[in-house]
Amino acid sequence: RRPVLRVREEDLLLGAFSSLIDAVHAGRPALQQVTAGGALSIMSLLYSAQQPGQAGHPSVGRAIHEAMRRMADPTQAGPPLPELARRLGVSYTWFRRMFAHHTGLSPHQYRIQIKVGRARSLLSDTALTVKEIAFRCGFESEHYF
Repeated sequence: RRPVLRVREEDLLLGAFSSLIDAVHAGRPALQQVTAGGALSIMSLLYSAQQPGQAGHPSVGRAIHEAMRRMADPTQAGPPLPELARRLGVSYTWFRRMFAHHTGLSPHQYRIQIKVGRARSLLSDTALTVKEIAFRCGFESEHYF
C-alpha cells in the first residue's frame, strides 16, 4: 500500500471521520453546518500532517483537534478562545500559533468560517430575516453580519 498522504495521527483522522458519519446517521440539527465543520476539521488534520517540525508531535495534534471539535458546532457559541486554551491546558499564545500551523487559519478565522457556513445555510434554506440569522449565528448585530 502506498498512501497518497502520510498521516502521523491516524487515530485523530479516523475519529474525525467517525464523528462526521455519526452526525449524518443521527440526523443532528443543523446537519449541514455540523458536516461542514467536520469536513473542515478533516481537511485541517490532513494539512497539518504535511507540515514538518515539532508541531507534528501527537499531543499537539490532539489539543488542536479537541479545540476544533469544540468550535465546530455552530449551534453553540463555545468559550472565548483564551478560555478554550486554558481548558486545553496550554497558553493562548501557543494555542494560536499551533492552531494556525496545523490548520492554516487562526482560531478566530476558523470560528468565523463555522458561523458564516451556518449563516449561508440558513439564508438559503429558511425564510428567517437577516437579523434573526445574525442572532442565531452569534454575530453581534445584523450590521456586523
